Amino acid sequence: MKPRLSLIIPSFNRPNFLLRTIKFLVSYKLPIQLLILYSSEKKFENIEFSNLADKFNIIVKKFSTDIFFTKKVAKSCQFINTDYSVLCPDDDFFFPASLLKCVDFLDANPDYSSAQGLFFNHTNYEETIKNGLNLYQLYRKAKSVIEEKSSDRIKKYLNGNHYAKIYAVQKTKDFKLIWENTDLYADDWELSEHVPSCLSLILGKMKILPILYASREP
Repeated sequence: MKPRLSLIIPSFNRPNFLLRTIKFLVSYKLPIQLLILYSSEKKFENIEFSNLADKFNIIVKKFSTDIFFTKKVAKSCQFINTDYSVLCPDDDFFFPASLLKCVDFLDANPDYSSAQGLFFNHTNYEETIKNGLNLYQLYRKAKSVIEEKSSDRIKKYLNGNHYAKIYAVQKTKDFKLIWENTDLYADDWELSEHVPSCLSLILGKMKILPILYASREP
């Protein structure tokens, strides 16, 4: 089955996290395309990673070490060839089945520009071995942004609904438009989250589905 969703994974000087994330994602054996944006200072030479990249047709693009995050994502857009895209941090666990449920939702609801599920923190390995695995939901007060007017959607976001919208599933045509313009106008880390979030809300509504979407170590 041809993948309909690309996971864009920026990585900088965290090869162990990157390999862990790749192994987790491909273990689901679902129709997703992985696009790695690698700008680390050292060349990543790992036989296990190379074998996974070949087996699962993972696209790896290398960038200069001093490239800013927004430009790296914007430049990656030319390599995306699926209908939907999602930005995936290399240190988080994003659940492929949940991502594909978001694709199904966006297929059925064209007035929405993005969809995602619930984010959690989980205990690290040492704590889990000692006391068992614990999950803690993040952004408990966040809600879907469903206002009809784009100005009302942006007001709701700026007035405290700071959910991680940059990690939502989006139509690729919107993803490209958002990040190409973010690269033009966002030149620091705070703006690199707020600008794409606002651009996404201009294009449509945002849905939070009641599903486990991603988890990270605190």
